[in-house]
Amino acid sequence: MSDLTERAMGALMGAAVGDALGVTFEFEDAADIPRERFKMVGGGPFDFAPGAASDDTDLLHAVLRSYTGRNQFDADGAVDNMLGWLDRKPPDVGMQTRYALSCWRDGSTPPDDEDAQGNGGLMRAAAHALACDDGVLAARFAASDTRLTHPSDAAADCSAFYAASVWWAIRGLPPVDSLGRAGDGGPTFKPYEAPKRSGSGHCLHSLRLALWAFTTAETYEAGMDAVIRAGGDTDTNATIAGALLGARFGLAGIPPDWLGGLETCNRDRLGVEAARLRIDRRPNA
Repeated sequence: MSDLTERAMGALMGAAVGDALGVTFEFEDAADIPRERFKMVGGGPFDFAPGAASDDTDLLHAVLRSYTGRNQFDADGAVDNMLGWLDRKPPDVGMQTRYALSCWRDGSTPPDDEDAQGNGGLMRAAAHALACDDGVLAARFAASDTRLTHPSDAAADCSAFYAASVWWAIRGLPPVDSLGRAGDGGPTFKPYEAPKRSGSGHCLHSLRLALWAFTTAETYEAGMDAVIRAGGDTDTNATIAGALLGARFGLAGIPPDWLGGLETCNRDRLGVEAARLRIDRRPNA
């Protein structure tokens, strides 16, 4: 396996592992999270099975499926995939995501809303870094994808920055320092200007937490441990951080018991998309 493939598969599976670990402690205060090593036990407020996917991995998968080929994002297909996911009545659906998808189902575009600053777009933005051969294109698609459910500049900027950072990390490079709004000449967005740790589900807080873990952790496990122990929106924050940490440390850097603890159906469907989009067999670059 080439270095690029090792990091790309690390990003993909690292996001899923983070999700499956984080569901156990969703909405808990940091002080209430036990000190022992995390295991794939499921549970949490929505009583997930061990190693199961929540909305985070489900929607990342929905976006991967919306690519008709490398660098070919189909926004209409993404909406259709997300609506199909909603029809299966998943237990955990963010309020903003549910509202936006109800608009799409009714044939209307969700209205611009600068208060729509949740991390629901970030949870699926790594898909664009995995499916695109150009970091700028990945950022642009991540921003437009995020606006499908979170039509605010803040949410779109966070997803664009994050997708670019994952794209760079897959290539063994540090995150970008700043990124202007995709295509509109807006102000430069710099996520390092405020505290980096927070368990909040706000897009900027989740991004800062992920970048803090990515730039300071000595292993995938150490970074994941720190993110989940921040409490709050642990499944989504761990998914977001997990893609960056997986890209940094590679597939082999994810503890085998965590990777092996993913539900077979969860792991297999990601593997199908990896093969289809050549994520798992791309030559080094």
